[in-house]
Amino acid sequence: MKSILPLKIDRVWFKNAGEILLENITLRIEKGLPKILMGANGSGKTLLMRVAHGLLMPTQGRVSWADNKKNFGSVRQTMVFQKPIMLRRTVKENLLFALNTIENDRTIKEQLVQKALSEVNLSHKADAYAPTLSQGEQQKLAIIRACLLKPEVLFLDEPTSNIDPHYTREIESLIRTISNQGTQIIMATHNIDQAKRLNGEILFMKKGRLIDKRNADEFFANIKDSHISEFLTFSK
Repeated sequence: MKSILPLKIDRVWFKNAGEILLENITLRIEKGLPKILMGANGSGKTLLMRVAHGLLMPTQGRVSWADNKKNFGSVRQTMVFQKPIMLRRTVKENLLFALNTIENDRTIKEQLVQKALSEVNLSHKADAYAPTLSQGEQQKLAIIRACLLKPEVLFLDEPTSNIDPHYTREIESLIRTISNQGTQIIMATHNIDQAKRLNGEILFMKKGRLIDKRNADEFFANIKDSHISEFLTFSK
């Protein structure tokens, strides 16, 4: 099957009520290191991901995939939101529901669910009502639910926002595993230490503009913009 990558964002603008929220963004995302979107609140990180994912149409410019399909709603690229959406069902049923789109054999689906829950230490929660899980557990469930579909690209919007350090590290470990297995991660975070730990490629945004794009090691070792320096100083 032909890869849907690269993802090409060509001169994209997004305006709302006359306000420019994304300004002339051109970006090409190839398969490789996790892409980490950083910037202050309101800089356009989440909006850019929603446009790239296909939830929103750009006011101007074009978003395209290598297979020349929109791919929105397909299993080939998917998105997990900052506040994960839980079906009002058990943990196990949330995962079985996702698998309905790609697998009909009940036995195989059960095996896939058991394996996924075991890998993220949620086997003991299989019959729990998903909306009652902690925020960290819900985020892990949302991520493995998305990954059961084996997407080529996974968008993650602030996946550890307001989550305690224990679950933050577990989710980071899960993200690294998913990336190492070949799924392209595109992720927004305001957590500087997290961006360093994930050690991907930093895409830094300011007021709807992409102002820097470099590997994490180089980005943090050689700050080239005063706005970035200010953000890193006051976000600690």
